[in-house]
Parts: sequence; C-alpha cells; structure tokens
Amino acid sequence: MSNLGYFFLRKKKTILVIIMALSHLALTILFAILGIKFLSIYNAISTAFYALMLIYHNQISDYILILSVAIEIPIYSIVATSFMGNNSGTLLYPFSMLMGVFLYSVNESYSVKKYLLTSIPCIIAILLITIWPFPQILQDDTFKTLIYMNKLFSSIIAISCIIYLCISTNQDLVISNKKNAKYIEKLRFMSNYDPLTKILNRRSTMKKLENINVYTLVMFDIDDFKKFNDTYGHEAGDEILVELCNRISKTLPENAIFSRWGGEEFIIIFPDHSDQSILKITELCSVVNGTPFKLKTVTTPISITGGVSLSKPGLPFEKVFSEADSLLYIGKGNGKNQIVFPKS
Repeated sequence: MSNLGYFFLRKKKTILVIIMALSHLALTILFAILGIKFLSIYNAISTAFYALMLIYHNQISDYILILSVAIEIPIYSIVATSFMGNNSGTLLYPFSMLMGVFLYSVNESYSVKKYLLTSIPCIIAILLITIWPFPQILQDDTFKTLIYMNKLFSSIIAISCIIYLCISTNQDLVISNKKNAKYIEKLRFMSNYDPLTKILNRRSTMKKLENINVYTLVMFDIDDFKKFNDTYGHEAGDEILVELCNRISKTLPENAIFSRWGGEEFIIIFPDHSDQSILKITELCSVVNGTPFKLKTVTTPISITGGVSLSKPGLPFEKVFSEADSLLYIGKGNGKNQIVFPKS
C-alpha cells in the first residue's frame, strides 16, 4: 500500500485529469448514441479541455487544476439538469466534487480562501439544482438510462474521493511513523551519547555499571587542553576531542565502556581485572601521542594523563572513581603524559 500510495499521490494531477477526460469521453459517446446532440458536443468540448490539461498539466499548478475541475463539473451539472430535470441524478456530481475538494484541500493544507474559491461553484450548483424547477425535456426511456449513468459516474467520483482519502491518510501515517521513529532514535542517541564525540555520556555509563560487579577504571584527561583552546580556539579543541576518541575507540575491546565524563575528561571501564586490560591501559598514551594531530589550522602533538583504580566487591563507584582521579593528579605532578596505576 505504501508504494501504491506514493505513486498515487505523486501522480495525482495526471490521474485526476485522465479520469475527467475519460468520463467526459464516455458521456460524449453516450449522448451521441442517445441522440442528445447538444450534451454530446458539450462533453466533447470538455474532453478536449481535459486533454489539453493532460498535455500541459506539468505547467499548471495543483490549485489551478482543482479550481478548473471545481468549476467545470458544477457547470456541467447545471447544463445537464436543464435537459433532464431536477430528478436526473446530476445533483450527485457537485456533491461528490464538494467532498473531493474538501479532501484535497485538507491534504494540501489550503487556506480558507482557496477552499472557499473551489467550493463556491459546487455550492451554487447544488442550490440551483435543488431550488430551481428545471423541466424534464427528454423522454422516459432516455431519462431512465441517463439517471443510471449519472448515478454511476457520480458514484465513481465519490468512491475515488474515498480511495484518495484512504491512500493519502495511509501515506501520512507511514511518513509520520517514519519521522517519529527517527525522532525517537535521535532522542535515544542524545540521551545516551555525547553529541560531539559520539561516545557514551556519563548517564549511560552509570546505567551500564549497574550490571558490572568487577571492573578496572581509567580516568584521564588531555594535557594542557585549556591552553590549547585559548591558543587555537574551541573549534580546534573540538577537533582534538573527536580525533582522540576515534583513536582510542579503535584500540579498545568490544566489552570496554568508553565515556566522555565532562569537558576533556574521559573514563574507560574494563569489566575485569585481566592482564589484557592492563596491557591496553599501558598503551593508551602511545595511542594518543604516537602521531601528531592534523587539524584544519595546525598540526600538534597531544598527550594524556590518567589514573587507574580497581573495583572491589561492595566498594561504591564514587570511591573507585576518587582513587583514579587522585592518581591522575599525581601523574600531572610527575610530568604528565602517563597513566598512573595504584600501588599493589
């Protein structure tokens, strides 16, 4: 239904004009067979009118096209009623068109002024056919045939309007659901990840820690980052943060938790006390300072300093974090560009 709805809505002008042209062509043939020359000629002219619109429909705005149809159908209803009388079923045409105009206007978010302009011809035709006593000029057998045909064609128009409503509503729901899904996914990402570096934020890190009992925590920050920002600007500082996270993320195992804790401060949590995790920690400094950072405006070496803490059963996260933070500051005092481990 989604693909059909998309095609229908994308080609709605073409489909509408084709339906109108074929309808008038059928009426032209019908009236010619019944010997009603005037109405046959009238519908032939209407067929030619819609054929021209089909040729030039890409140059015609949607509103002008709908307005043209909303004028042509009421005029035909009045002309046909003047030949066949008030009970000929021609009243169904402007009624059906009025519903179609309403559905189209709502879907296209037309202003009240535009909606009234397209609705007034239909309303006038409805009132005129209802109030004005049109005589029945045609014979009974012909009259019965025309009533049947009028009801058939007007029913086709009404059903087309209902189909249009169903398809357009389905398309709106599909589009709305897709937009909502993207919006929800964006909100979920924003609530769990740092928007600049795309790594986990503090909130999501704390949530993940709820399911980890034993872990190794590394707390580190970028050396002299404030001085770098003051010298080269915050845009360059953001480039450093992004590149640093990219470098470190590539070296970490899948089960490691890498998080931006705030500003230039980061933590890495390994869910164990293994020698492999310790080895990864010892490599952090070389991963960062092994190659200079190439930015838009400058190429510069960058280093980090961090502290490591090992969790113990029942030890609160705050205590583990505090130990790593203290060791970080010891590393700063010892010359930076190092990871400080706790004394065994």
